Parts: sequence; structure tokens; C-alpha cells
Amino acid sequence: MSKNSQINLFSSSSNLLSGKSQKIYDDSEGWHNKFREVITIRIDESLFKPLFCDNNGKPNASLRVMLAMMILKEAEGLSDRKIFENSRFNMLTRSAIGLLNADDNVPAESTYYDFRKKVLEHAKAENENLIETCFSQVTKNQSIEFNVSGVSIRMDSKLLGSNIAKLSRYELVHETFRLFFKEVNQSDNLSGETKSELESLLKLEGNKVVYTNFSEEVLSRFSQLGILINQVLPLFSKLDSVYYQTLKTVFEQQYTVNEQGVVTTREKETISGNSDALILSSFSLFKNRFN
Repeated sequence: MSKNSQINLFSSSSNLLSGKSQKIYDDSEGWHNKFREVITIRIDESLFKPLFCDNNGKPNASLRVMLAMMILKEAEGLSDRKIFENSRFNMLTRSAIGLLNADDNVPAESTYYDFRKKVLEHAKAENENLIETCFSQVTKNQSIEFNVSGVSIRMDSKLLGSNIAKLSRYELVHETFRLFFKEVNQSDNLSGETKSELESLLKLEGNKVVYTNFSEEVLSRFSQLGILINQVLPLFSKLDSVYYQTLKTVFEQQYTVNEQGVVTTREKETISGNSDALILSSFSLFKNRFN
């Protein structure tokens, strides 16, 4: 993909506007044009070549656009669904990520998630987060701040990489707990109040929660799930069940419980390699979610 999408005389977004709207859209100092100029255009797609070797397929969408979407999603604290909505229908967002014509297509959700999966697999195998490498290269020798939606945001590559991993961990915990709850939801061991809370939290599949909720909401639910799992597991300690054992293992890998019984999520650095493998394998359940 060229660093700027080729302007089409008939479908150029700028040409579809007039008056003040066109002036705002074309303003070189506008946040969307600055973002595209300083971030999107400078993304080096060649860094991600190891993800797409001869036996691993080729990208069927612009990596530059997908990475710009991920960065903007974190900068604005958006859900996946919202960044896709903005990328399809918000002209300033489309400009920011390099889609300058009305008929420029946004990558499919399945392609976006498959790319994210490949980044995680590479990070596990090679101990290198390519998104962090890419972003460090883009912002080399700079401290860049953008005013997005009236809020000054400092871009942080480590935060971006960490959030991607945490959202993936959430899916793993959510789906493991959901499968276990399906098995025991009729049990008298669970109070009516606990059942209601679990039914509300687990009614959607984990990938749909990640797609529809803002990152902060998902991370809050991540903590909430840990507290509930810690309450539920002792109630079924005598249950001979694969789902129970899997949930217990996942809980021990993803959370810690201190002497006062307070449950907290583990930092990525303290999670075992086996847990990373579970996260990656969980993606196979979700990779066709939007097909």
C-alpha cells in the first residue's frame, strides 16, 4: 500500500464537502491530518513481514490502516466496535487512518483480529512485540501529544501492546468461566443473587464483550470476573469436571489472591508460558467470529 491512498477525483472525501466543512477537513493543522502525517504515514509495514512468510499467508488488508486504527482506539479509549464504526462513517477518523476516498474500504473485523493474533504469536515465539517496535520507530526522538476529542493524550507503545494482550486474556477467562457456568448454573450451590450476576456478565461470548465495550470497561469486568471466580471455585471443589479444572488453572495463572483475600489481575511478566499458550489457543475459537 502506498503511504497515502491514491486520491480519486470523483470519490475524494474532500471533494464531497464544501464551505466550512471542507475547510475543517482540509486544515493541515487539524488533528486528523496531523495524526495521518505523523503516525499513519510513518508506520513501516515491512517490520511485520515475519508474520506473513510464504507458509503463513499474506495480509489481505493494509497493515498501516489496521495499526493506525489500533493506536487511535487506545488514544480515544474506544471499543473495537466504535473504532470500526468511526473508520467506516467518520470522515475525520477515515482521514486520520489514511482512507481519503469515500470508497476506500476498512479492513474486515476478521482480518483485524487475525493480525492481532499473529502479533501475539510472534511476541511469544520471538520475545518481540512488533507493535511496540513499530511505534518506537515512529516516535523516535519525539514526545508527541494529540488533542483528540478535547483530551490531551500521550501515546504509549507499551500501553498499547499491554492492552492488546489484556483484552485477549479477558476473552480466555470469560469463555472458560462461561463454559463452567453452563455446567453448574442449575446447582443449588449458587445463590440466586450470584446466578443473576453471572448470567448478566456471561450472557455474551467473550469476543463480543471485547468488541462492544470500551477497553476500560473490559478491564473492569476482568477484575470483576476474578473476584467472582474466587468466590465460586470453593463451592465446587469436589466436582469432577474438566471445566472446573480448566477454570481453576486459568484463575491461578491470571490472578493473585493476597493474605487479606483481595483478588488482583497478574501483570503479564508474572504469567507463565503455559498461560500464553492458552491465550493463543483460545484465538482459534474466535478467529472466525465475524465470518
